Amino acid sequence: MTNATHASDGEPWAIPGTVAFTEDGSPRLLAGVCRHCAKTVFPPPKICPECWGEDIAPVQLPTTGVLYTYSVVHAGRPGWKTPYVLAFVDFKEHDVRVAGVVKGPDGWRPELDSKVRVGTDVICTDANGQPVRAHCFQAAE
Repeated sequence: MTNATHASDGEPWAIPGTVAFTEDGSPRLLAGVCRHCAKTVFPPPKICPECWGEDIAPVQLPTTGVLYTYSVVHAGRPGWKTPYVLAFVDFKEHDVRVAGVVKGPDGWRPELDSKVRVGTDVICTDANGQPVRAHCFQAAE
């Protein structure tokens, strides 16, 4: 497993504690794997949704996944610039599917079953107009 530093708790993150950065600065998603039934879940749960076990170990997901499906959102919540692309990405090595925003040039649409890489970006603003960061997905080169 790659050494990682958690994203600062002082930063405005949508889901705190779910992104780590490797020594080279690459973001990794932090999931949880149940030590009893081996179910992997993102974000990491306190209790396994499969077997109700409470022994959850942290696990870093790979830097790339496969785009399962997506939707272009035209009517978003306050603070969200529309349109944006919301997708589900599979990390097959851990049998887990993660939702997130897909970033690309204006008008760009991802291809189903294409490889995407984990990134981070400002995805919206909060009620005070402050930027909120989160994991996102970008086309893998």
